Amino acid sequence: MQNLLCMSLAVLLTILAAPAALAQTKIGDVRAHAAESPHPYPAGPGGDTVVWREEVQSPGAMFIRVHFEDLELGAGDALTVSSPNGAQVWTLTDRGPRGSGDVWSFVIDGDTAIVRIHGGLTPSFGYRITEVVHGTGSPAGSSQPVSPLDRRQESVCGSDGLEPIACHMNEPGIAQTQQPIARLIYQSGGEAFACTGSLVRGAVDSLLLTNNHCLPSQAEVDTLQAAFGHQLSACSNGVLSEGMMYAGDLLVSTSTRLDYSLVTLHGNPEVSWGELLPTAADAEVGTPFWLIQHPGGGPKEIGYWEDVDRTSGCKVASTSGTIDAYTPGSQMEYACDTLGGSSGSPLISTESGLVVGLHHVGTLPPPSACTNAATMTRFICQDAGNLLGCDQPTVGHARYFAEGAEGFFQTFDGVFNPSQSSPALVSVEAFTESGSVARSSFWLGPRENRIVRLRDLIGDTSAASIVSSNVPVVADRYMRWGTPYLYGSSMERGLPAPSQRWSFAEGATGPFHLFYLLENPLPEDATVTITYLREGSTPVRRAYEVAAFSRYTVYVNREPGLEAANVSAEINATLPIIAERSMYLNSNGLVFGSGTTGSGATTLSDTWYFAEGATGFFDEFLLFGNTGTDPLHVEAQYLLPDGQVIAKEYDVPGEARRTVWVNSEDARLADTAVAVRLFADAPFIAERAMWWPGGPAWSEGHVSLGARGTGTAWATAYAGRNCDGEDSFVLISNGDSTPGRVRVTAYFVGGESTTKELELAGDARLTVSAAQDLGIGCGPAYSILVESLGSSPVPITVEMSRYFSGGQPLEGGAAALATKVQ
Repeated sequence: MQNLLCMSLAVLLTILAAPAALAQTKIGDVRAHAAESPHPYPAGPGGDTVVWREEVQSPGAMFIRVHFEDLELGAGDALTVSSPNGAQVWTLTDRGPRGSGDVWSFVIDGDTAIVRIHGGLTPSFGYRITEVVHGTGSPAGSSQPVSPLDRRQESVCGSDGLEPIACHMNEPGIAQTQQPIARLIYQSGGEAFACTGSLVRGAVDSLLLTNNHCLPSQAEVDTLQAAFGHQLSACSNGVLSEGMMYAGDLLVSTSTRLDYSLVTLHGNPEVSWGELLPTAADAEVGTPFWLIQHPGGGPKEIGYWEDVDRTSGCKVASTSGTIDAYTPGSQMEYACDTLGGSSGSPLISTESGLVVGLHHVGTLPPPSACTNAATMTRFICQDAGNLLGCDQPTVGHARYFAEGAEGFFQTFDGVFNPSQSSPALVSVEAFTESGSVARSSFWLGPRENRIVRLRDLIGDTSAASIVSSNVPVVADRYMRWGTPYLYGSSMERGLPAPSQRWSFAEGATGPFHLFYLLENPLPEDATVTITYLREGSTPVRRAYEVAAFSRYTVYVNREPGLEAANVSAEINATLPIIAERSMYLNSNGLVFGSGTTGSGATTLSDTWYFAEGATGFFDEFLLFGNTGTDPLHVEAQYLLPDGQVIAKEYDVPGEARRTVWVNSEDARLADTAVAVRLFADAPFIAERAMWWPGGPAWSEGHVSLGARGTGTAWATAYAGRNCDGEDSFVLISNGDSTPGRVRVTAYFVGGESTTKELELAGDARLTVSAAQDLGIGCGPAYSILVESLGSSPVPITVEMSRYFSGGQPLEGGAAALATKVQ
């Protein structure tokens, strides 16, 4: 067998006399290098036009990485770092993947990197270069043939049994199992190192497992480059594939006593490379395994045999051991070969395909001489808790948004942790219609929140997004739009799961521009069929193809027979998807001067609740969609602020839509705040739309799906900021005739909060102004939590609305159902 870091007899003797040796390997040094672009950089016509170029050299280096500080690129511009021959090219936009302007380039072979700025339509600051990595180890590799690594066998430990992974790719299970394992390059303490890591099942996507002694802090993660598919094409005389590179994102969890770290990566590498599944069960002595690794920072290899004679496969020699200061009983030993750089390699059981250990040390002192050691994953699973999906097909929680755009639009994803005690690991992932993906990961303490601007992730384009977490969180999306000033807005809560069926009650073409946004979060293409239920006419059906991991936009006005129609929609897909609807009206001479966005329902219901509603200045509509073939009877109860209940009844034909103009239903409904309860004799879909000002021309509107039930606690993640003429309103309806009491609390980004308790009459609607009732002025963004109080809290429904004044009062407005948290 071959152990670690065995470069000379002197080193060998040192290792044998020392405690267990850690298996990272140094491959370079960080050196000062001062350079910068002009500030601002030169203007240009845009596109790929090069407006600035310079060479960055570190003479004699085997590879080079460039450290940019104060990176700032204009909209549509890009920075590339490439090899002189153009074989390796790495691209940056905006302020880099973390939005901080501080970023390391990926590895470029040789001692020269070419830095270019492309575009120049909106020149910005540019960049400063402060240092480079001068690579002294094996080349990072592009398509060059690679000779074997410089190994010096330890004669006392036998022969070297490591082989290129290509030697075993035809064996069952190995081709797929080896994919999630990556070569890691990072910097620490002024030096560059190499280790190994693997993507594993976790509460959030893109979760990588490696050693603490490789990535002990966020500082190392900020420099991380993970290369998947970095391996030779053949068992001998193979050509090296560079693979795909991903940057480090967030240090999620780490332990020195168990020598593991969990980190997230930017992008979505799990889509292309898959995940490994750790196990909380102990491996038994004799369990056979594969140890797939990147020894010395080189191409991927496999520890399959314990020696070059291939007389014994890799297997567990002992378990529940204690080594040095590591957690007692957490170590397993084996005679499978490793080298420096193999740290963080998974031990994968050949029987179950599960990860049973995390390799981290070698050259153990007597009585364990000539063996290596791993931390048993049972201990890592216990320590990581719900961050890691051990033995679980699914893990974590998610909220989905199909709509989102930047450029003419602004999009914000708000996230709020409603727990009083548990911190939340959160990952916001955005992916565009072209398939590109960006991610931001962070921790939220109890009752903490954060607002993520979509532009900081994907630039000026359209994108869907997913908010995933290890514990339940509240997520919603707020959009604003307009040019030359902001005049429109919409909001929606995050949807809890994809579905093969979505139903929408609202929808209109003609003067309106109607869009359906379809998000496919799965690795297979989906066929989506939309049945348009026209008011007063027969249904129209259309089919659309939605590619894997992408978003598709349907512009209904262009569909024959739907150019001018009021429609509900029934959406059916071959795979679970997310569906939303946007509807815009060119008003007051403004493009999309007014507009609404709303989600569909995945389940029909015979009961619907609406907390928001107002007439007078507003035109309020209820939209009923009957997807069944039989007629539908609906009873509506309109709840006024003083507790009065007005009852009305409606019939809806089969496979049709009905619109109710609330203002005209009763004299008491002509000018009032109102909540609504709907009861039907069969399941249906119900939405509420509000447009204003009342009269011949509307300047804005908002829409919301009803709630299928009540709760005792509701929350909205991004409720407002109360700046620029904005105010937010909390709308609460009492689902019972018994009076109750509610507590409304605003939690601000930064940690402050303010709260107020209010009486809620039975069968009534209550409106709470953030400005007037909670005393919130212009300041940081805030979340809202509404709780029904008392030993027997009354059931409530909560919505949130936001209005701002641009060119005229209430020019922009949005509303959405809050998220039920209890």
